[in-house]
Amino acid sequence: MIENYKGIGSIKDSGGLELSEGIPKMKRSPQNRLHRFDDIMITRKILSILILIVAVHMVLSKNAHAYLDPGTGSYIFQVLMAGLIGGLYAIKVYWQKIKNFFSERFPRKDRGLSDKSNDSDGSNN
Repeated sequence: MIENYKGIGSIKDSGGLELSEGIPKMKRSPQNRLHRFDDIMITRKILSILILIVAVHMVLSKNAHAYLDPGTGSYIFQVLMAGLIGGLYAIKVYWQKIKNFFSERFPRKDRGLSDKSNDSDGSNN
């Protein structure tokens, strides 16, 4: 239920939400932070349980005794080669972006030495 409605301005509903021009905003309170923290912890617990279930399933699986025909090896080779070539092509296409990303993260420390190497006459002024 909306209380204190006075036109387009700020209004509040009974749940503690503040509505400003029709856009709901949560009040910043320690309780809201605790609810968010609880949601994160519940999500982590669920994810941990799922990972545990998958790990147990993988450990306790039985042997399949499956037959691999001769064509399977060439198919695996084709998939690996396609992945390798596709990865190399992606690096080629995005090389400048990759280079800029790492040069910003790990700047070279010897950039100040490049000014000395630009002297072509060899004079020490």
